[in-house]
Amino acid sequence: MKENSKIIIEKRVTLDERLRSTAPYTLLFKEILKAAIDFDASDIHLEPKKEKTLIRLRVDKMLFTYKEIEKKHTQGFINEAKRLSNIPISKRGKALNGEASYPELGIKVRWATIGTKFEDMIVYRISKLGISLQLDKLNFSKETSDALKRAINFKNGIILISGGTGSGKTTTLHSLLNEIDLDSLKVISFEDPIEIENDKLVQVPINEKLSFSDGLKQAKRLDPDVLFFGEIRDSEAAKEAYSGGQSGHLVLSTIHANSPIGSILKFKNLLNGQNISNSEIKEVFKFVAAQRLLRKLCPSCSIPLEESKEEFLIQEAEKRKVKNARVLNASGCEHCKNLGSIGKLSIIDYLDLEKIQSFEFSSEKSLHEYKADFFSAAQSKIEDGLVCFKEVIEIE
Repeated sequence: MKENSKIIIEKRVTLDERLRSTAPYTLLFKEILKAAIDFDASDIHLEPKKEKTLIRLRVDKMLFTYKEIEKKHTQGFINEAKRLSNIPISKRGKALNGEASYPELGIKVRWATIGTKFEDMIVYRISKLGISLQLDKLNFSKETSDALKRAINFKNGIILISGGTGSGKTTTLHSLLNEIDLDSLKVISFEDPIEIENDKLVQVPINEKLSFSDGLKQAKRLDPDVLFFGEIRDSEAAKEAYSGGQSGHLVLSTIHANSPIGSILKFKNLLNGQNISNSEIKEVFKFVAAQRLLRKLCPSCSIPLEESKEEFLIQEAEKRKVKNARVLNASGCEHCKNLGSIGKLSIIDYLDLEKIQSFEFSSEKSLHEYKADFFSAAQSKIEDGLVCFKEVIEIE
């Protein structure tokens, strides 16, 4: 080897640095990111069609077309979007998942791709960087917030929240964790993927090398106080969650079910073969909830229900003795960027420890017969003009 040989280390270019380019497709991609931030969008959809590519944003649960790109620009733009998101361009047509971070814009995205007939479709799920989640800022009623705060202070047991994708259940659980003294407790989380970063937790990503159940088995040997994992999906995960809650740990998780009781029953069904009685199940649960996300009405253009001329809704409001109900104005106004809504808020139907202990399971009822009472959870928000009466009725 020659004495004057040099080792050359190439500097890795960050995504923020790539976004500073003035190339047309780069400028367009950056514009879309900034528009998504401005609209407070949860997702960006790049959808190639036969004659064009649609750029759609999901805002307050609803998709709208932000921009259309001519067919001749589709491949070039999609390739540039991939380059700016660390998506392998060579794996065209594959179903891929990953993430990218843009600190200068204050966001990170989780992306997913799949090949379509025309070009790869890309969907970005957006989350903001550096946000400290607080329970009191989630617009829950004082009664609900107090019940959640009581639950997180138990030393053991299970806290379980159900809800569909995008219902805010993970945000609720992370906000709940911030209610306890994380500096004096060991909290280990297992998530697929890690949606919200928190330096005070030990966050373990679930992937092909580590399952939820294997992670939980190992976690109990790592002296945790609290275990948090993204979702109870199978019998093994349910078994380990139950074991953790029974053995002196507080376990937080989510599950796909339609109601609080439905969540408990689904959990019990996943434990099939463990010979666990209803009383033992009731003993381990400290708080169980079903959560939904509603659009927050624009105060400048929402419409009094009586002016909507929707007779069924008017009669329904009278039957339920609801006062001051309002509905969304689909055309919107300048104040809400013509969307009719200005953000989202969550509603929760829940069972706290007292309600869980007093509940009697019926062997004659199926899991799907237990329905959540979202109307009662939302009634005060309806009468305050915060949420659309029609939307609440539709989620029942």
